[in-house]
Amino acid sequence: MKKVFLNLLVVAAIIAGGVGVAIVGMTIRSRPSDAVITPEKKPLNIKVQVLEARMVEDELALMGTFEAWQDITLSAINQGVIALQSVVEGDVVEADQVLSRVDNGELLVTLAQMQAQHELAQSELQRVEQMQDEGIGTPQAMDRAKTDYRVAYVNLRATEIKIDDGLLTAKFGGIVDTVYQEEGEWVGVGTPMVRLVQVDRLKLVIGIPERDVVRFDLGDVVDIQLDAYPGEVFAGTIYQIAATAEESTLTFRTEIAVDNTDRRLKPGMIAQARLVREAFPDSIMVPLFSLISTEDTRHAFVEDGGVARQRELEVGFLQGTEIFVRSGLEHGERLIVVGHRDLRDGDLVDVREVLQ
Repeated sequence: MKKVFLNLLVVAAIIAGGVGVAIVGMTIRSRPSDAVITPEKKPLNIKVQVLEARMVEDELALMGTFEAWQDITLSAINQGVIALQSVVEGDVVEADQVLSRVDNGELLVTLAQMQAQHELAQSELQRVEQMQDEGIGTPQAMDRAKTDYRVAYVNLRATEIKIDDGLLTAKFGGIVDTVYQEEGEWVGVGTPMVRLVQVDRLKLVIGIPERDVVRFDLGDVVDIQLDAYPGEVFAGTIYQIAATAEESTLTFRTEIAVDNTDRRLKPGMIAQARLVREAFPDSIMVPLFSLISTEDTRHAFVEDGGVARQRELEVGFLQGTEIFVRSGLEHGERLIVVGHRDLRDGDLVDVREVLQ
């Protein structure tokens, strides 16, 4: 009996020891770690662009059409036969050059009569003046002779002017664009004869919107470009701005004077005029794609010592693929232009390329 009791004690001791070991094991496994190990975050690959301050101009680009500086159609003042047509289309003429002449037989007859009456009145005046000098003339005879002479002179000059009106002369130097009548044809008063255009200077006509017209003045310089001359810029000057807007477009007709001494430009050509609303010296322009927009703000990232820093921006007008930055960026900063979409303020970055 004593032996059985001893065996039970041994078994109980073994069981108690096993439970203790299990409890110790559980305690050891449930103890928290002394330190949490987190993996190191790798820098994100980026490309940057060094910002440079420059003169920035807020531009307004408008399409327009070239017109001749002067464009007139000369018409016949007298009726008659075209006795002379001295020009053809495309001729370059000088001011006061004779273009054509219309002869009127009735005027020529009238001119001969007026010349004869003038000569007669002049002779009569001389005879009366001689009689007056000899003391045998009368004041009434002298007055009548002077009056007759003045009337004859006026009639003669009026006839000469009418005949001179038959001469069609150039009002300015230019090019004969159209000759409407041929030599030998009979024309009436007001019949179109010759169209003359002045092209050594042209005017580019554009329409400035009402919101912008107050920004421009006479004398402002305008850059002009044409598809016909790619990459070339022509200079122009605003010389006229309409006082009222055109009803159909609500734009103000504006004429820009352009030198065309070499006659490379032609009336009817379409061109783009670049006008400057306002200039901003020492300003920043950035690629539009470098900005990140939210509902309330626009921001960008710059690289500073291997770290991405977020910048809140105030922006202005677009110019091509760039946008004007009013505030938020400075000259010399390294703007992140590639890899910025996944960045957060303070992220580590690795600059792989500096773009120009």
